[in-house]
Amino acid sequence: MNQLEDTIGMIVENIRAQRFANETAVREAIVMPVLKALGWEIYDPEIVCREYRIENRRVDYGLVTAGTTPVIIVEVKAIGQIPGGDKQLFEYAFHEGVPMAVLSDGREWNFYLPGEHGKYEDRRVYKLDLLERDLGEVCRILRRYLEFGRVKSGEAMEAARNDYRSASQKRQAEDAIPKAWRDMVEEPDELLTELLAEKTESICGFRPEVEQIEEFIVKTLIEKNVPRSDTVSPPDKPSIVRDEPGSKRQRSDSREIPHRAANIRKGTPPKEMEINHKVLIVKTKQATVDRRGNVYEAVRGRWRVNKARAARAEFVIGMVDGICRAVYKPERWKQCSGEQRRFEFEGPEVEGAIKEMYAGKRLPGHMSRNQNPVLYVNVE
Repeated sequence: MNQLEDTIGMIVENIRAQRFANETAVREAIVMPVLKALGWEIYDPEIVCREYRIENRRVDYGLVTAGTTPVIIVEVKAIGQIPGGDKQLFEYAFHEGVPMAVLSDGREWNFYLPGEHGKYEDRRVYKLDLLERDLGEVCRILRRYLEFGRVKSGEAMEAARNDYRSASQKRQAEDAIPKAWRDMVEEPDELLTELLAEKTESICGFRPEVEQIEEFIVKTLIEKNVPRSDTVSPPDKPSIVRDEPGSKRQRSDSREIPHRAANIRKGTPPKEMEINHKVLIVKTKQATVDRRGNVYEAVRGRWRVNKARAARAEFVIGMVDGICRAVYKPERWKQCSGEQRRFEFEGPEVEGAIKEMYAGKRLPGHMSRNQNPVLYVNVE
């Protein structure tokens, strides 16, 4: 083993034996030997600055690689006295503009990027416990963030920033997963219900109806006491979907087409459409429209269709909660990325007389009762 491994091994033994009684012992018998093993000239006060002054405060160590301003500050606490130390450390770091800060009680080493966003714990890049990690992992982390040569070259700071970005993205994804799940189960979309229907059919040989699947999903949600999302629009207040300025294709996305609930509330249920064209009908929900951004994205893709047959359709009719919200002219069908049997179309929204024939209307009774999310009409 080399010097760092030998040093850490001895420190771990002494921590287990409870030989570090106070903060001074941690500074002199843990932090200083570790810095030395990482290549720092601990006896050069211009490189390892003890009791580094920041205005009227002092931090235990300021680590300098060039000039007089530290690139890292280190605050030391007695073993077990970490809680609350991060606030003090951040005050020091902000006053000096130090890019990295380390808070340690000898056993636990916390690496922070004070200039990033979020709460103190959100700006922590890594938390290393010498007793919980194996020797190789402990040494790898200490070298990654604190080795003198890596700090001087900027490699350590770049590694810390990359690790922070990765951790931040994971936190954001973790926070978003529960909301995404609630949105899916509160208003099950076609892909979710179709996947569950396919799996059920593969097990028993019979395909369940969409209502059965949706009822099961909602019931499961209630039984597990999952909090309902407070971001889902009430059914009588439909969202108005608008494309962002500068998008590739500006679509009206049926802004003037009335929502089914509004029609029923006014006592004027939508008329039944008469289909005289070769069309592919796609059924979706307002929750899917909200999640994907607009009607076009909710209607256009990830459907299990016969590509050749779908290509013979003159138009695609987009049904949202049982009402036609848009009509599209499919210019081409292409296979979805990573999905061998699912396809999506590309094409503009149709305006004029064709749109007037279908927009704002409901399907004929026998078609509305059909549980499939995709229907071919007049397409052989």
